[in-house]
Amino acid sequence: MKRVLTAFTALLLFAVPGFSQTTHKHHIVIEMSLAGIDAWKHVAGHINVLRNAFANDVDIEVVALGEGLAMLQKTNTELEASLRKAVESGVVLSACQNSMKLRKVKSEDLFPFAKEVPSGLAEVVIKQEAGFSYLKASI
Repeated sequence: MKRVLTAFTALLLFAVPGFSQTTHKHHIVIEMSLAGIDAWKHVAGHINVLRNAFANDVDIEVVALGEGLAMLQKTNTELEASLRKAVESGVVLSACQNSMKLRKVKSEDLFPFAKEVPSGLAEVVIKQEAGFSYLKASI
């Protein structure tokens, strides 16, 4: 009987999701192709939900491309504090250089905490291939 209980306990600890003692780091990439304060507030809300759901055991990258690039420009002073707070909490904010060229935005036009990637769409694909879950920003 003791062996049966030991085997059952081992099964619960190692085979049943939620009972495992190991932790799993979650990786999420969010495509941000929308502009405006409401769009960022929506994404910031998603980030907070994800951090709470995964007890902060999560990597998040927001890739700004197309119209979404505007959120990372220094002229967007209304969002600066919120964006900076997200970066300080570990969120990576990436700007698409293809969108920058198209919109004639230079590196110095971006907030200093923004990272640049050659192609926003390619960055999303690369992250997905690396195992990141994909979310598209929407309002």
